[in-house]
Amino acid sequence: MRRIHSPIRVAATLFATLLVALPIRAQSSAHSVAAFVLPDSVSAPDVVRAFAAQLAFPAPMSDKDFVRQWFDKSAYTFESAESLAKRMESARRSTGGVTVQRVEQRGAQPWLLVQTHRGGHERWIPLYLENNKLQGWDVRIDPLAAVGRPPELPARPVPADSVLPVVQHWLNWWAQHDLWSGTVAIAHRDSIVFTRGIGQAVRAATGNERAAVADTRYHLGSANKMLTAVRILQLVQEGRLRLSDTVQRILPQYPRPDIGSRMTVRQLLTHTAGLGGLFELPSFNVKKRYKSHGELLQVLKTRDLLFEPGTRYRYANEGYLVLGAIIEQVTGESYEQSISNHILRVADMQGWCDCAARFDVAQRADGYSWREDTDPLAVGGVVDNRWFIGSQGLSLGGYYATAHDMLKFARAMHRGRLLTDSLRALMWTAEPLAKPAAYGLGVGLKTYEGRAAWGHGGGGGRSGIGVEFGAMQDGNWSLAVMGNRDLSDARQVFTPLMRFLARQGRELL
Repeated sequence: MRRIHSPIRVAATLFATLLVALPIRAQSSAHSVAAFVLPDSVSAPDVVRAFAAQLAFPAPMSDKDFVRQWFDKSAYTFESAESLAKRMESARRSTGGVTVQRVEQRGAQPWLLVQTHRGGHERWIPLYLENNKLQGWDVRIDPLAAVGRPPELPARPVPADSVLPVVQHWLNWWAQHDLWSGTVAIAHRDSIVFTRGIGQAVRAATGNERAAVADTRYHLGSANKMLTAVRILQLVQEGRLRLSDTVQRILPQYPRPDIGSRMTVRQLLTHTAGLGGLFELPSFNVKKRYKSHGELLQVLKTRDLLFEPGTRYRYANEGYLVLGAIIEQVTGESYEQSISNHILRVADMQGWCDCAARFDVAQRADGYSWREDTDPLAVGGVVDNRWFIGSQGLSLGGYYATAHDMLKFARAMHRGRLLTDSLRALMWTAEPLAKPAAYGLGVGLKTYEGRAAWGHGGGGGRSGIGVEFGAMQDGNWSLAVMGNRDLSDARQVFTPLMRFLARQGRELL
């Protein structure tokens, strides 16, 4: 839901194609970017050299000037210039500066391996570039580096009565090494056949210690967008809305008529409307409880289009905010009432709740990561994520649910209880502009071992939110990996399991 859900970060391709040495030496008072020399045989953008110099201590220029000079304006879609500058300053202050040890070119992204001057911690920093300018930067820590990789799951089908024991045995490794905490649940056709909790839902340091179990409620992050999309398609199904309708037609109160008249419902669903990330807007207060999505819509008064609607794909929380307001406008219900009446009750999703700020809710999990604002390079250890998660669930994300809720949602979808077959097929049709990501109408689309699947993740780096949900389009297998660490951690559990399930037959003894 937050800037962490940027497709720039999510879509980074991890294929190393170039490994070079980067001998970086900080000069004394002058600190010229030109002092950071790469071998003549290596072609490296100036922005890479400048970024490395700025993380040295002291920096060659003010962080505000660095952001102004080296960040593309598109970066402000997901993080304000002020926040970007503060993060650069915090990175230096918390580490005493860094030394870049080498650079790897992974796909389109240069990745810097740095060592902190204080503590000697090694961190990978991927840089996301556009036209020799920064769109963002991230920090990656491999939790498996100290313990090695988990055992490989069988590469071929196993006997039907061995499928779940193999899963159980594989998860034992994760529980033993304490690398992930959460709940894993698997459905085969219409039945939930496997559930296991690993680690702590709430740690002793932040509350009454509680283990992760079947009915633990986890922050969904952007996975909630699937429910928003289904409710919109239900209104299309009822003839109360058309995918070709413009925002201005449905929401005459939209604060920018010049923009609302150019965006359609379909473009909002597919992230092709030209809107942005929401959380970087100064007018948006993540800790405020807004009365409605219609009220929250007013924060978009200052939002200019990032591109002409229907010409590009860019993951946009703001588009799903607008969809929430459309649901309220068309139905006359609050967003939560509409989702509850037409999806939760139908699918029997009893654990879904708006409990981001309600720490007393039964089985609510806390999230854990490091603080991006004061500890960008993760040298100070993890803390709970209450400092940033917000005060309410929204149509773009922020609600909580259980692993079983997600499997029940999949079951209702496959049974045709939420959408007609034709609208469900439309939902699972890829938007041509959504590349390299494959995205339909509110769902991600992937293929595992040749089998088509749909689903959605939620969370991201430094969020303490990490859920992944996926289901085979044939209805045979569904998997929910719901965690309270970062999304990358959840994916290390989800992806191998999803591939393993895709290799299995259609019967389960």
